[in-house]
Amino acid sequence: MTNPYSKLSDTFDISNNTSEIEQDHIDDLLDQAKSIEKMAASGDVDMHDEEMDEISEMAVSAHKDLLELGMNVDTRTAGEILGTSATMLKIAMEQERSWAPVPQC
Repeated sequence: MTNPYSKLSDTFDISNNTSEIEQDHIDDLLDQAKSIEKMAASGDVDMHDEEMDEISEMAVSAHKDLLELGMNVDTRTAGEILGTSATMLKIAMEQERSWAPVPQC
């Protein structure tokens, strides 16, 4: 089978060893997939999910408390309290979307 890009590789003087590079890349990806599989089997992913859920719940609780406090104080101090409340809500949302770290091979 001829390489459809042989004319381009000749024109730009590019070596034609892409299959070797692709195989190395595939091997790296397979190693990474195996390490993720091991991590999932060991329960590390579940532990990470539980920790992130706990952080999210704490942030939502803090958001609700600060929101209630911000509504019950004078307007001079309410701005900073409500800003902090919004930050807590942002943290909760980020933790819900958090993924377990991928081990590097």
